[in-house]
Amino acid sequence: HDEEHDEEHDEEHDEEHDEEHDEEAKRRKILEETRDIDADDSEEEDDSSDEDDGDEEDEQAELMRELEKIKRERAEAKAKEEAAKAAKEEEQREEEIAYGNPLLNPKAFTVNRRWDDDVVFKNQARGTEQKTKKEFVNDLLRSDFHKKFMSKYVR
Repeated sequence: HDEEHDEEHDEEHDEEHDEEHDEEAKRRKILEETRDIDADDSEEEDDSSDEDDGDEEDEQAELMRELEKIKRERAEAKAKEEAAKAAKEEEQREEEIAYGNPLLNPKAFTVNRRWDDDVVFKNQARGTEQKTKKEFVNDLLRSDFHKKFMSKYVR
């Protein structure tokens, strides 16, 4: 019985030791990454004490996990926003295409025509105006030439 019990105890101890070793390896890996990042900030921090390093490693690992979580959430929010924006633009584009074609939307398409557009002889009454006799006006702003010029080129 004692030998079987010892073997079971050794196997449990080995499993616990493997888990602790894996966690320690992860901590070391994260610490090395953060040391590379912080190398230019503070190089005085060599080895203060193992207990403090363990606490700092735990805090650092937790902060890194939190940072990754925040980055993921922001990326998801940005992706959702981009998808919503793309869907809105696509919907607007489809609507623009649908209303832009007068054959598909005959009610919105109306032709504004004058009553005499289809008449063969246009502008028949243009030359029938009475020509007034030119008279001399001493005021340059009220002269016939000035009135005609202003009506032709300014208005």
